[in-house]
Amino acid sequence: MSRRFPIAAALLGGALLLGGCFTSSSPPPTTTTSFPKSGLAIQAPTRILYQGCGSTRQLTSATMRTTFFHPNLSNYYRSGTWRVGPGGSSGTIQTKSMGQASTVSTPLAIYLNASARFWKQLSTTLGTHATALANKWIEVSVTSPWFSTIAPVAALGSMSRVLAGCFNTPKTVGVGSVNAIPVVILHVPGGSGTQALAIALKGDPLILSMTQFSGSHTLSTTTLSHFNTAITISPPAESSPIAQLVT
Repeated sequence: MSRRFPIAAALLGGALLLGGCFTSSSPPPTTTTSFPKSGLAIQAPTRILYQGCGSTRQLTSATMRTTFFHPNLSNYYRSGTWRVGPGGSSGTIQTKSMGQASTVSTPLAIYLNASARFWKQLSTTLGTHATALANKWIEVSVTSPWFSTIAPVAALGSMSRVLAGCFNTPKTVGVGSVNAIPVVILHVPGGSGTQALAIALKGDPLILSMTQFSGSHTLSTTTLSHFNTAITISPPAESSPIAQLVT
């Protein structure tokens, strides 16, 4: 495996923003302290993280599925599914009260198709144009003054969100399984708190899931699958530049 995800650099800082007081009592990932006596799981945590992040970065494509457990703290997102591959990502976001939004992210632009309520929630200023923007593909180029507003939405489908803790100091906390594949689980600072990264003990040491939590409260869980399948990320057939609709 040799190719890397060409995600636009501007998206790397667009991780999911969470804040406020956590009200859910959902616990962090449960693990066991019974470790295999050989293989990747007994290596130093930094070595496990290095191998897991390295293998995952080298993927040519993957499917990401995320469940958000605090909709009120995550722009009312409930879940999302994205296909990530050469040229960016494409996918859909389900929300608590604003319907579905679709995104396509390419190196030069982000495309968003969402309801009027979604646009109103996304930005007070854009909300005044919500009727004009609603339910059509809107193109936001990397040079647009609105790019920084749209980028965090596209970043939900970026592999950089899963790899946010790759340069931090991990600790090994247990073993488990993801989709019947045995994994070793690391806790590492990353994103909006701590990440629990489940790294495969069978086959390539890929990151198979990432759970984001803060203290005892689980924020989101992302699973990765369908690695290195042939996909093409391309702009929608018809789209309207945001500058044409926002004046």
